[in-house]
Formats: sequence, C-alpha cells, structure tokens
Amino acid sequence: MRSLNHLGDDFFGEVWLARNAGWLDGVGCERGGENALAALVEADAHDVDERDAERKAVWVRAKACVGENLFLEKSGSSREEGLAILHQCSDANDWYAAGALGTLYVYGKTIPHDYEEGAKLLQKAANLGSTLAMLNLGTVYDKGFGIERDQKKALEWWHRAVE
Repeated sequence: MRSLNHLGDDFFGEVWLARNAGWLDGVGCERGGENALAALVEADAHDVDERDAERKAVWVRAKACVGENLFLEKSGSSREEGLAILHQCSDANDWYAAGALGTLYVYGKTIPHDYEEGAKLLQKAANLGSTLAMLNLGTVYDKGFGIERDQKKALEWWHRAVE
C-alpha cells in the first residue's frame, strides 16, 4: 500500500470525521493509521455496511476528496488514479465527485473537453443538491457548452442555486 500522507487530511472534513468517528475502521483506515488515506483509496464500497447510509455517504465523500486531490497533483499516474476515483464516487451518487468531474470535462483545462459528459455529470450533481453544479450548469446553458444555448434554462439553474 503506497502512502498518501503527503496529501494530509487536515482539510478533508469528511476524512477527519470518518476517521475520528471510527467509521473507516475495518477498511484499513483506523484512527491514526499512517496509511489511512491509501487504505481509503484502495477500499471498495462493499467494505462499508450498506445498512448505514450516513457512514457510507461520508466514506464515499472522503474518497472523492482524496481522488480530487490526487487528480490535482501534477504527475500523470496520480492524475489518472484521481480521475478513476472521482468516476467511482460519482457512480456511487456522490454530488461532490459528479460536480468536480462535470466541471473538469466542461472547462477542459486539465483533461480534454467533453461537453456532453460534463453537462450530464453537472446535471447529476445538481439533482443531488450541489449548488456549485447548479451554477456551472447555468453557465453551460448560457454559453452553449456542448448543448443548445438556452438562456431560460440558464436563468432557471442560477435561480435554483440561489434558492
């Protein structure tokens, strides 16, 4: 297991909560474990009790935060691993991961543009309650990024975000 301690977890609220509440115990992420973040990345969702929705949601969000930070690193292998983790967490209906991926695909600064996929992921994140995704989706409609430009839909998403 490789160490991800260089990422730290001071600013990962979900990682801190999950570790200190003991919610990651049993998946190799016990409190104080030197390689807790690496264990979190390597664990699968089935390692978390499906009956405990809150625990699973925090676990998925923590993993998404680690995935995003791995993606933001400059090295290619970490970037690929981070992208894969974000996809896994988005598939588990995490709004944070879906919104981050959608934004990456729409703006395409670090990966090639895929407006259609980006809009789909932003829609998913917005439907799951992400205010940032709602704002970005409004911009997608306003600018016509990969979809037909629609000022009415743009305003609807922006108003929804404000509400």
